[in-house]
Amino acid sequence: MRSISQMIWSINHRPSGTHGYINIKNIRVSNDFLATTPKVWKVREYYRRYFQNGFIDEPVTVRRIKNSKNVELVDGYIRYLICMTNIYRFQEEFNCTYGQVPSRFKYVPIMWAE
Repeated sequence: MRSISQMIWSINHRPSGTHGYINIKNIRVSNDFLATTPKVWKVREYYRRYFQNGFIDEPVTVRRIKNSKNVELVDGYIRYLICMTNIYRFQEEFNCTYGQVPSRFKYVPIMWAE
């Protein structure tokens, strides 16, 4: 039996609520997020969902930074960390640079903050 997330992905090929995709290098993480450590049980749960579905279950929420092509992370820090970890693992396994990483790892689904 497939989960609802898997059914939505099979139809739309993106998590529910996705407004678009952005290169993960263009997402800036505020010091508030960097200063905290996510709860271990939440990280385990999000990884469990990621491995079960094969993709992050919800888009990360971002907002535009004035006069910049970058965006700021508002919500979804653990999902952001999962995506960055996948990139680092790929780079280590295949001994390559960020430019050689496939786009499916570099572009993450986003939702704009209101």
